[in-house]
Amino acid sequence: MCLALLALAPFSLELSLSLKLFIDTLTVGISNTKTYLFLAYLGVCLTLSSFSTGENARERKKLKVLGTLILLLHVVVVLEQVFFTHRLGMPVNQTLIVYQDYDYAKTSLSHIHVGKAVLGQWFSGPNHTFDGGTAFLEFFPRPLLVAHFLLLLGTAIWSLRAIRDEVSGFRGWERSTLLLSIFILMETSFDGGPFSSQAIPATALYLRLVFGYRPLSVGLTTLCLLLGMCWLAWPLAAENLLRSLTALAVIGLAGALFASRGPGLKLLSVFAIAVVSVLSGYLLNLISPRVRTVGTAYNIAAYALTSIAPNQAVEVVSLRPLPSDEAFEKLRESRVGPFVLSKLRCIKANTILGICRRFSLNIARKPVNESPGPRLFIATRLSEKEEPPKFEPVRYLAPEGANINAAAAILGPERQILGTLYLRDVSRNEEKRLRQ
Repeated sequence: MCLALLALAPFSLELSLSLKLFIDTLTVGISNTKTYLFLAYLGVCLTLSSFSTGENARERKKLKVLGTLILLLHVVVVLEQVFFTHRLGMPVNQTLIVYQDYDYAKTSLSHIHVGKAVLGQWFSGPNHTFDGGTAFLEFFPRPLLVAHFLLLLGTAIWSLRAIRDEVSGFRGWERSTLLLSIFILMETSFDGGPFSSQAIPATALYLRLVFGYRPLSVGLTTLCLLLGMCWLAWPLAAENLLRSLTALAVIGLAGALFASRGPGLKLLSVFAIAVVSVLSGYLLNLISPRVRTVGTAYNIAAYALTSIAPNQAVEVVSLRPLPSDEAFEKLRESRVGPFVLSKLRCIKANTILGICRRFSLNIARKPVNESPGPRLFIATRLSEKEEPPKFEPVRYLAPEGANINAAAAILGPERQILGTLYLRDVSRNEEKRLRQ
């Protein structure tokens, strides 16, 4: 069934969106690629369970070796983050964005993305539909990235052996929770790092289930990781703490969902997960206005259901010119870097989900702006010529309706290091003043 969903998802926007929102909730993330990775992982786990030998399941030797390998991967990705900031002459806990060839990626110790380069090294060029880490490639020696990839590959292969031979020794909730924790820890070993909000609760559960740590020891370890996360990103401390608590609750409930046999308990688990997700999404948006622009499951669901009135104009960002469609009147079309900006007038009532389905757009990238108007692109750019390097403010009037990807394209194709990157709507009077 997992393989069937994996095969059908690209052909149905509703199915792929439903899977993405559900899996984003389970794994507490916002990555498109993670949806397909998780379905493939689930399918492999179910297949391996039918070949389980149960050999030495109680000793858990292979799971303990797996834990050690995962720890090593997390140490490597932290060292890569330190190496990256050192090369730029920046503090180790500085949040940095690398922009290159119209492609950008963000990284910080509280959520490390430089590790994505271990996969991005096999891509032929920048990818504008998801962050593949290609922007970080030139900062690392190729032998280092290859060695990191081989370690990741070896750990993935060992994890399959450990799942086949020893996970069968767990039952019910523990088994489901362990499998979900393994997936999260493997994924954060190159996308997130040990101080990310997903990795911390997954680490706590793995220590308890596999190594048999007492609750007090697990609690102290988790507390240290949480304090480290808060110190590394102090302005976002409340936001990250809420994310970690949400991750812990969701992982536990997801374990109950997969472990429960009766339909009543499964429905109750799904309902509980939905309540936790919605409540967490609401509180996160309340605590931090910045989160409202992030593609969380909560925000994407609200965005997808946004209604478009008849004769309402919208701006659409795409990688190719939009085809003619009788339900829309094309008012304008222009190109910004690799992106095409189209202004459409909707003939009939619609939703953003309907527009994305009509033109095969990636809804997670928020390609439709239902209220186009002047927008200000703001960034702080690192001046590497100065000693020590300093950030300088950069402000541009972005094309109307452009999302953050298309707005950033006005920086051009050359490499730049940024400290912040966001869009702000401006009034017509402010637009006139800025143009002057």
